[in-house]
Amino acid sequence: MKGDMDKKFQEYLEDLKEKNHVNEDGTREGLYESFYENGEVESRLTFKNGLYHGLQEWFTEEGEIISQIVFLEGEEWIPEYVFETMREPPDDLLDEDVDLLDEWISSVEKKTKQKMDESLSKIKKLLK
Repeated sequence: MKGDMDKKFQEYLEDLKEKNHVNEDGTREGLYESFYENGEVESRLTFKNGLYHGLQEWFTEEGEIISQIVFLEGEEWIPEYVFETMREPPDDLLDEDVDLLDEWISSVEKKTKQKMDESLSKIKKLLK
C-alpha cells in the first residue's frame, strides 16, 4: 500500500515539474511554471507569442526570490538589478545608483507611452 502511495506521489511530482501552455504552432503562450522536487516553484515565466512578456521570476528551493525581470514582447524593460536594489537597498546606496534607477523608470515610461500610441494608432485605423 505504501509503495503504491509513494509511486502515485512520485508521478504527481513528475507532473508538477513543469506546467506549460503551448499554442498549436508550438510557441509558448501564457504562464509557464517549473517546480523543484519538493514542490516549490523554481520559475514562473509568462510568454506572449513565444516571447518573454511580463514579470519573470526565479526562486530558491525555499521559495525565496532569486531574480525578477520584466519583459515586454521579448524586450527587457526592467532589469534584475532594479528589483534587487528595491528588495535589498545597499547600505552604501549612491546618488549614481538612484540616478540609474530613475533613468530606468524614465525609459519604461517612454516605452509605455510609445506602445500606447502604437496601439491607439492601430485602433484609429480600424475605426476608419
